Amino acid sequence: MNLRILSVTHDLHGLTEVQRVSQHTDTLSASLRNTAGVEGLVTLATCNRLEFIIDSPKVPEAHLRLRLARELDAQPDWVVHEGEDALTHLFRVASGLESMVVGEREITGQLRRALKTAQESGDASGTLTSVINAALHTSRRVKVETKLQESGRSVVGVGLDMTGITDWENQRVLLVGTGSYAGAVVAALRQRGAGTIFVHSSSGRATGFAERHAITPATDLESALGRATLVVTCRGSATPVVTTAHLKDATPTVLLDLSLQPDVDPAVAALPGITLLDLAAIQATISPTWAADSAHAERVIAEGVNEISGRLASRAADPAVASLRAAMLRIVDEEV
Repeated sequence: MNLRILSVTHDLHGLTEVQRVSQHTDTLSASLRNTAGVEGLVTLATCNRLEFIIDSPKVPEAHLRLRLARELDAQPDWVVHEGEDALTHLFRVASGLESMVVGEREITGQLRRALKTAQESGDASGTLTSVINAALHTSRRVKVETKLQESGRSVVGVGLDMTGITDWENQRVLLVGTGSYAGAVVAALRQRGAGTIFVHSSSGRATGFAERHAITPATDLESALGRATLVVTCRGSATPVVTTAHLKDATPTVLLDLSLQPDVDPAVAALPGITLLDLAAIQATISPTWAADSAHAERVIAEGVNEISGRLASRAADPAVASLRAAMLRIVDEEV
């Protein structure tokens, strides 16, 4: 099997390291894509992991590491999964078992979008398409056969729970950014009965996003902060977009920063009457208690891995069988 996965993740490397390496995602992806012998590449970048899923039958692991090393000043301790281990890891990721919140729902959509992006750019090989689709199929089985994805278990859901807010109908929520988590935030707020939701985006996408989600666009950030009781950020910009200066006359008491690269200046946490929650705080409070469901999910994943392994092995054997058959027919012809 030609599958390899190189990864940096929240649980093994820490969110700070994931954030550092993720800033170079595009450069690292381009370097791997342009490596001779790499037949397919899918890049999965989320708030708690960066993974390169690679189809490279003839490229040594050391060469892949060397290509990545040229793009970074300080090298991360890449975790490398190969062959069936890579399949198992991919299936666990797709099913939410490797997530910060076990069973989170967002990862399935993120992996699906990563595959679609690779297909549109011509980077998804047949092998990668097959294994990722199989992993997504298994994740649906895990969803149906376990309770791991019940009750909105997600980074977004846990973060909103940590705000301590109960009177959601009286909240005025400002969503800053229209990144990958923005749609999930709106859905989670609606599920809780949030009264007013408005969105700001410095990139100019707020109006279109607001129309699609039936919320209100906010063109001026400072004015919007002045009206909000809760601020949720998911922009992921290189520099904070909400600072102490923005909050001098603002009303929010809770800010929830869901970005890997902080959208809210950490100094905001020192302001009186302000609570700042971020991914590190969410990670520190999570303690999964779903042992039985996790065990069943592992069995479902093992079945999925065995099935796709068999299909890939059969596909690899087909050319050999065809060649052997042709050779035998030539021998028969010669004897006749």
